[in-house]
Amino acid sequence: VSSATGFTGLRTNTGQTQSSGIETAIHGTLVKNKSWSVIVGGNYAYLDNKVNYISTSLPRIPLATYGSTAGSYAVASQVFPVIMGYDYLRDPQGHVIVDASSGLPTKSDTISILGNATPKHKLGVDAAVRFKNFSFSILFEYRGGYQIYNAMGPELDWSGTGYRTAIYNRQRFVFPNSVYWDGAKYVPNTNIEIKNGNGNNGFWTDGINRDVSSNYVTSADFWKLREFSIAYDVPSSFLGKTKVIKGLRISAQGRNLFQWMAKDNYYTDPEYSDAGNDSNGIGLTGIGQTPPSRYYGATISVKFSQ
Repeated sequence: VSSATGFTGLRTNTGQTQSSGIETAIHGTLVKNKSWSVIVGGNYAYLDNKVNYISTSLPRIPLATYGSTAGSYAVASQVFPVIMGYDYLRDPQGHVIVDASSGLPTKSDTISILGNATPKHKLGVDAAVRFKNFSFSILFEYRGGYQIYNAMGPELDWSGTGYRTAIYNRQRFVFPNSVYWDGAKYVPNTNIEIKNGNGNNGFWTDGINRDVSSNYVTSADFWKLREFSIAYDVPSSFLGKTKVIKGLRISAQGRNLFQWMAKDNYYTDPEYSDAGNDSNGIGLTGIGQTPPSRYYGATISVKFSQ
């Protein structure tokens, strides 16, 4: 806004988003008698977020960015939000185009949509079991249908500690699923190797690899053992004849105990967000936050008579 108006900026609504979905839950008692009780069930939710429109003066709105490489964006007519960043130049069939002499790919000139930053599917499966004085409960959770940008990936590649740098033993290699231009058409590349694929000053550490955001966008799908607890109710016969104590329960709990991630995600827990104080920064994870953690606890509950 021109300062001649007496203001330097204007805050206004610039677009519209819409969310829709379904959520359902079911639980059933499989066994119930004097000694046993078994209840199992689960819940499922499907979420569809989308951007209906954005002002014509703004083709996209950055919600949070990780340097100049990748970010979380609102884009008209797309799911909300999306991950955007740089990709390789590709032929019409999606093959990466490499140089016919060096075998090196080329980074795209502009950013593009690389994935959906919000899980479309959430599933919980739980069970509660009681056997006499013992009881335990367990909860598994699944989230799927979305992607994550792992900003720690370029740092791991630079230091030589990343999984990707070990795939070819840091030797020369043919870039997978690539083609080159022979002057008339694109030809599948089967023998033109990247010559500087070894050493710290080679392909893995330079901008051709580390600045291409799509290298570090992976599936964010995961299964997680979200919660587990076990408890024991001490029989009243062990509490003494004074009846001062009416009940005593000893229990132990754990949270985020185990996780099974997508095969292409060899970085970290997708819930390990690098958004910081910016709650819009979903779809991005890096090394700027404390690591994901397991939690353990124990409880002793005592009930006294009045």
